[in-house]
Amino acid sequence: MAHPRGEAAIHADAEPERVSGAKETSSRRAPGRAGPRVLAAGVTIAVCAAVVAFFVGRGLRSPSQIAAASRPPSPSLITAPIHRDSTPIAALLRGTLLASAHTAVSAPSDLGGDLPVVTAAPAATGSEARNGTVLMGVAGEPVIALTGAVAAYRTMAYGDSGPDVRELQSALEALGLSVGNDPSGQYGLGTANAVAELYQDSGYTPVTAPVAISTTNSKGEPKAKREHLATVPLGQAVFLPDLPAQVTKAPRIGQRLTPTATAIELGSGQLSISLRVNSNLAGLLKVGNRGRATSDLSSAWFTGRIEHVAKVKQSLDSIAAPQYDVTFVPVKETNAARLLGQSLAVRIALHAQSTGKLVVPVAAVVTNAAGRSSVIIVRHGKQLEVAVRPIISYGGSEVITPIGNRLHAGEQVIVGTNGS
Repeated sequence: MAHPRGEAAIHADAEPERVSGAKETSSRRAPGRAGPRVLAAGVTIAVCAAVVAFFVGRGLRSPSQIAAASRPPSPSLITAPIHRDSTPIAALLRGTLLASAHTAVSAPSDLGGDLPVVTAAPAATGSEARNGTVLMGVAGEPVIALTGAVAAYRTMAYGDSGPDVRELQSALEALGLSVGNDPSGQYGLGTANAVAELYQDSGYTPVTAPVAISTTNSKGEPKAKREHLATVPLGQAVFLPDLPAQVTKAPRIGQRLTPTATAIELGSGQLSISLRVNSNLAGLLKVGNRGRATSDLSSAWFTGRIEHVAKVKQSLDSIAAPQYDVTFVPVKETNAARLLGQSLAVRIALHAQSTGKLVVPVAAVVTNAAGRSSVIIVRHGKQLEVAVRPIISYGGSEVITPIGNRLHAGEQVIVGTNGS
């Protein structure tokens, strides 16, 4: 009997365990039924977090990313083809038309206390000054051009003598004004009368000085006579060795002059334009070659020719490239005189001397401090520097001769870089 109870006891003890197990099974199913909602909420939160992270990540950059973004793009080469130009070209140079003799005229120094104000300007720039021409009026007094080699250095008056009086007399005689019986180089009554006529013919009243002149009366007895004779105040006569001359600078009426400043400039002698060129261009310019000089101000022009080509002297230790002076002169000076003192563009035809040569853009030619020039070409994907000799520039192009004959028409030459 004990065994059955024991079994029963065992079964009795086991029954609560099954019930308890059943309860546990029931309590685990409850969370299982809420699981889909929890999973959906978790997925939603994860998606939102990913979206937020994406947009936040777009606005945040590391220092290395910022540096990479601000770094300029790699430059690309700008090239142009080398070509041959068979069109005759010309050298375009610049220079000023000047005369071989140059005279600067300042205000008269003997104005009697008056201010040196220009009151007349009859000699305009480009006009011609001859013997007896009034160059300007200062404080109501004239400045007259006269032929003579000795510059005026004093006021000339009755009783004076010397080389200045001699050339004054010669200039007066050349104008048809007689000096009477005055000896050469002696300022006497005849010379004073001629000076008075010169002033009157020019529209001015001569400056006079009282002079006691010895004469005789009707009985032949000596007597003293007081007269006012014409003088030439210092600065009112300008002696020039080469007249006619061209006025290259003229004052304006009302201008106040200073004692040391130039009031009017004159040029005389041969007219010419001095041009400075390099050795390559000098080799193309020949004596006798003709060209045209044109004014920037009026478009007036004249025909000229090359008269002289000479190498500029340099010191023995100079490393600068050789330079040459070219003298360009008018064929007819009468056509060029009106342009005296002006800056002119000089175009000289080179004909066939530069045709058929290789031509590159000016920007392609690089010249170092020693005066050696080169270009860089792209050949087989590589850059190659080639020494060249520039001949002449025109219209943004440069005619060149390669040293070593290593360039060919159609090859690409580097003219710069493009950062875009």
